[in-house]
Amino acid sequence: MKNETGIHVRPNLKIVKGFPDLIPFVSVFFILLFFFVLGSSFVPVQGFRVTLPQAAAETSYVPRYCIVTVDAQNNLYFNDAPAASFDVLKRRIAESLSGREGVTDLAVRSDKQVQAETLTKLLEIAGELNLNVKLMVDPPARTVKTNFMESE
Repeated sequence: MKNETGIHVRPNLKIVKGFPDLIPFVSVFFILLFFFVLGSSFVPVQGFRVTLPQAAAETSYVPRYCIVTVDAQNNLYFNDAPAASFDVLKRRIAESLSGREGVTDLAVRSDKQVQAETLTKLLEIAGELNLNVKLMVDPPARTVKTNFMESE
C-alpha cells in the first residue's frame, strides 16, 4: 500500500483469534448494576449480629397478637390454618391464648370485599376474649407529584 508521497506503508493490522476482551462488558455491567441498586427501594435490615449469652431458664419471645384472615369468599383462617366457623375460630383463639401470656391484640387481615357482618362477628369474639383489634391495611400508594412550570 502506498500513500500520497509514494512511500510504501505496510499496515500492522492482524486478525485477532480467540475470545474478545470481556473487561469493558463487565465494567459496564457493574456500573449498570450499581445504578439499579441505588435507584431501587429496599428495606434496610435493622440491628446487627450479636452473640446472645446463655440463660439458666428457658425463655422465648411470644408475639403479642394472633392473626385472623378473611378472604373474599368470607372463609376464615387463624394463623393461616382454615377455620370452618366462628365457633371453631373462637375456640382456636382461646386455646392459643391459654398457652401464651401477654397476647393483647387480634390482627385482622380481611379482603376489601368482606361483609361488615363478618367483621362485626370478629369484633364480638375479640371483645369476649378481651383482645384489642388491629385491622391490617395496605398503606396508600406513594405518588410523586411533578409540577411543571412554564418559563417566562
